Amino acid sequence: MFWDNWFVMAMIVPFLTALVNVLDIHFVSNTYTDEWDGMVISGFFQSLPWLLVPFGFISFHFPGLWISSLALSSGGCLAIAFYFYFKALFHTTDMVSVQVLSNLSILLVPFLAWLWIGEELVLVHYAGIFLAFLGALILSFSKQEVSGGFKKFSMIKLGSITALSISMVLQEEAYRSVPGDFWTVFLLFVLGSTSTSFLLLIFDNKKFFD
Repeated sequence: MFWDNWFVMAMIVPFLTALVNVLDIHFVSNTYTDEWDGMVISGFFQSLPWLLVPFGFISFHFPGLWISSLALSSGGCLAIAFYFYFKALFHTTDMVSVQVLSNLSILLVPFLAWLWIGEELVLVHYAGIFLAFLGALILSFSKQEVSGGFKKFSMIKLGSITALSISMVLQEEAYRSVPGDFWTVFLLFVLGSTSTSFLLLIFDNKKFFD
């Protein structure tokens, strides 16, 4: 089948990612007032797959407290990553710089995966780590990459990278614990992201609906 072709899927993913990046820049420049808006709106739309459950298109089975905690925590970390991601975009709309530094998660994910679930690295992982580090190093020496200071921008992105990396590792552990039950983990994952987004908004005392 068309969708089973790995090359087609490999091309679709970066295309959709690029499309999302363009939309994010548009909304940051013209619609969102701050990073909280971007985080909450992203969290809200992530919850939409739950609408498919009552109609029977997908099913949800409670997998137990431990797996639920992993999936919900993974989604919560993604919401935090979104906050820092949009904060970085409000600092600069240079998406190339944002994505290059985002790729530094390649440095952190393998370490966290080894620390948390005992996953071992292979040669291609080391090659990816080296390329990500090299790209970030070259970017850091550029004098025109980010207006407002590269150091501050880097610290913002560090928060996003760390939260995203933890999210990926927790999600992997959840999926490993319930093999073959994709939708259960995914639904808990998006629920964690949505609920964390709104909780952070409440605690921050923002008036989102004004």
